[in-house]
Amino acid sequence: MPALALVGYLAIARGVENLYPFSTFNMYSVERAASASRVLARDAHGAVSEVTGWERWECDAPPDLDAAPCRALGRF
Repeated sequence: MPALALVGYLAIARGVENLYPFSTFNMYSVERAASASRVLARDAHGAVSEVTGWERWECDAPPDLDAAPCRALGRF
C-alpha cells in the first residue's frame, strides 16, 4: 500500500508540475548553472580576489572566525 501511495503521489506531481502540495523535487535532479556561494582569498600583498579554482592551499595560521566585523552587514 505505501508503494502505491508513492507512485500515485509522483504521478500527480508530474501531472501538475510542482503545484503545492505536490513536488517532483527537481531541485535535486537538475544541475545549476551558477552557484550563489562565493569564496574570497587575500594574497600575500593583501589584495582580495574571488577564488574560482585552485591547485593547492596553504594556511600558516588558523583563519580568523570573529563575526564582529561582519555585524554591520546584517545578520551573521
